Amino acid sequence: MASASSQTSESVAAAESNAQSSSNQSATTQASSSSQVANSDTTPDFSLDIHAFVNKYGMTEAAYRSTYMGMSSKEALYATPDSHESSGEIQSENLFKQGKDPYAN
Repeated sequence: MASASSQTSESVAAAESNAQSSSNQSATTQASSSSQVANSDTTPDFSLDIHAFVNKYGMTEAAYRSTYMGMSSKEALYATPDSHESSGEIQSENLFKQGKDPYAN
């Protein structure tokens, strides 16, 4: 009986070791994939249409420029072609052109 219980505890220890190893591999894979996302985000592909850009980066080009490239909202809207802006961004840009602040209270 003693050998059966030692085999069981060895099996449990081996299973726990395998689970820890698998967990570490998963964490490493997640870390490397998130660094790939970060690297691809540093050089955005502005040649994509608005739908593909939003699907890839999770925001419009104007929002990306404002958030990650240090532009003001106005600068980002002027730098982004209308065909790559949402309807709200186009409206905001037109208000800026009229001398109004779309973000004022």
